Amino acid sequence: MCGDPDPNTVIPINDHHKWGEYIQTTLPTCSAQGIKTQKCAECTTVNSVTQTGDAINPSAHDWGNWTIVQPTETTDGGDENRICAHNTNHYENRSTGEILYATGTIGLEYELLEDNNAYCVRAGTVTDGVLYIPAFHRPNSDSEYLPVTQLGNDQDRFSRQSTFMGKLFTAVHFLTPSNITFFNDNTFTGCYNLEEITLPAGITSIRELAFSYCINLKEITLPEGIGGISLWAFRGCTSLSEITLPETLYAIGSNPFADTSIVFTVAPGNNNFSVIDGGKGLVRQYTNGNILVSYPTASGIITLPAEITDINPFTFIGCANLTKIILPSELARIDQMAFSGCTNLNSVTFMGNITASNLASATFPGDLRDKYLAEGIGTYTRETGSNTWTKQN
Repeated sequence: MCGDPDPNTVIPINDHHKWGEYIQTTLPTCSAQGIKTQKCAECTTVNSVTQTGDAINPSAHDWGNWTIVQPTETTDGGDENRICAHNTNHYENRSTGEILYATGTIGLEYELLEDNNAYCVRAGTVTDGVLYIPAFHRPNSDSEYLPVTQLGNDQDRFSRQSTFMGKLFTAVHFLTPSNITFFNDNTFTGCYNLEEITLPAGITSIRELAFSYCINLKEITLPEGIGGISLWAFRGCTSLSEITLPETLYAIGSNPFADTSIVFTVAPGNNNFSVIDGGKGLVRQYTNGNILVSYPTASGIITLPAEITDINPFTFIGCANLTKIILPSELARIDQMAFSGCTNLNSVTFMGNITASNLASATFPGDLRDKYLAEGIGTYTRETGSNTWTKQN
């Protein structure tokens, strides 16, 4: 009978037991049902019966380690999978979970930013060819991907070793979905071979000298979202012939487009800027005045519109083909070096009064500033190359 002290006694499984409730002792997997066990309350030895437990659970996998089946490449992501220990026909691709992001150009250098949530990227050992900036980076397969958000940092702004300055890249591509939001000053200064770049959508400003002297850069699109362009950002980009200012742009530093042949277009909806002379001149509009900020292709004889009240620093810098300019009566300020390098400018007409404090030093070649402040409204001329100006009667 059940409970016999002789452990060698075989008790028929259905005789005289006091069975308890069935208890789940083996959980179901992705390939097998679970098992429930019922035990006798009287037996000193364990006597049990089993029955089928819970139904198969399709998600109850026992995954192995991730295995690379397609390595990541410069511009394409890779693939990994893992196999279930219960059933080798069950596997999972990393592409359905975590994406294996493209590496970008091999040889780039990465630095974890202070908040440990993103990376900045530098040129590293990469010096030429087509540059691919990745969207994400991880130092090894055991690390998590973090976004790449910066090209260099504030300490890199003048370092050829740390930034991309002076490299021989022919094109720069930002792999999607790009997370870049920050370019440093001088980022691509002097990349003479650079012909093509598409700026990522996350960029909100273009820093000082960022693309200066990229002499073969023929086209660039400024994405919506850019709010500012700083000093000399595109200076010396002699192959750049046109640019469209996006609707979001509201601030421009001292002539970012000096020494170029750019003709400007302002996107519909941007009420901050307007153009003059068929797009050759760019004006920043304010409620209390209009500032001429860039006129890189000024040549011959120019009469500035009556609404111009200010001329920014370096506005006409290097305009060697400008020979004569007539300044409007409402013009109240001309900032430093506005006409620097205008070697053939031989006639300037002042239609109004500008105070000494609003007429910066080194504004014009030669002694024109001093002559005007002494003699006032009128037309002043000089011989080509002379530093001496004379007021005409």
